[in-house]
Amino acid sequence: MFVANPSGLHDILSLAAHLPIQFRWIAKKSLFQVPLMGWHMRRSGYIAIDRENPRDAARSIVEAAKTIHDGINAIAFPEGTRSRTGELGKFHSGAFSLAMRTAVPLVPITLDGSSRVIVPKTLQVNPGVTIRIKIDRPIDLSSYAKGEKHRLMEDVFQIMTRNLDELRGKRHPDEERQDAVFRWIHGQSKQL
Repeated sequence: MFVANPSGLHDILSLAAHLPIQFRWIAKKSLFQVPLMGWHMRRSGYIAIDRENPRDAARSIVEAAKTIHDGINAIAFPEGTRSRTGELGKFHSGAFSLAMRTAVPLVPITLDGSSRVIVPKTLQVNPGVTIRIKIDRPIDLSSYAKGEKHRLMEDVFQIMTRNLDELRGKRHPDEERQDAVFRWIHGQSKQL
């Protein structure tokens, strides 16, 4: 099982292009009600979690655990929604409850740059954005007792914070401006 920080609208595409595995993502149940997209998600085997009703949420986690035990790789976004700033937000516990229930290794994935590809609250696309992804070592959940979900959450938060700092340290000033499409859109004829 994987957990990643939801950085922008481009996350799923970036992960699909970067990860050498097939995976399904874990999404809130309401997304399955969106016309066309919800139908596709159901047909593709994505995993719905009901966040509105605690009893249904628990049932969803049990069903998701069975799917993961059956060999499906799953990615959850523990913040529950995309970041508007690219910063890590507060983690919700559902992904970690699921991870502890499955007892499969948990792999933190950190993304940086996706929030700059499509500007939040707009459809403005910024070409030339470099999306950096770090896949951390799997966490063996056998070292966590049943009641230590919050310790696991904190450990993963610290890993992702460290990785996000590392990825941001690799950015170059104005790296988007080096892209030919960016320069064409913004009327700059030569490379900076």
